[in-house]
Amino acid sequence: MSDPLQKLDRLAAAARREQAPEVDVSWRVGVKIANRGVRAPSRPLIYVMAASVATAVVVGLLAVPILNVLNNPLVAMAQSVSTIQ
Repeated sequence: MSDPLQKLDRLAAAARREQAPEVDVSWRVGVKIANRGVRAPSRPLIYVMAASVATAVVVGLLAVPILNVLNNPLVAMAQSVSTIQ
């Protein structure tokens, strides 16, 4: 029995000798892409996207003051002192 690596070497040498066919398919692919066209998203998907954007804006507007207090505890203390006076 011959070594499996020798078989692999012979196969690699045969593959190196073989010439690949020269085929250019880029034109056909470009034509298929151009003919496919662009589909508009469906109406329910647009509604879901709009609701997501509106929710993100509301959460962002509510989160900014909370993050400001959490990042700077002195702001909360100053607000409580100003309420007492």
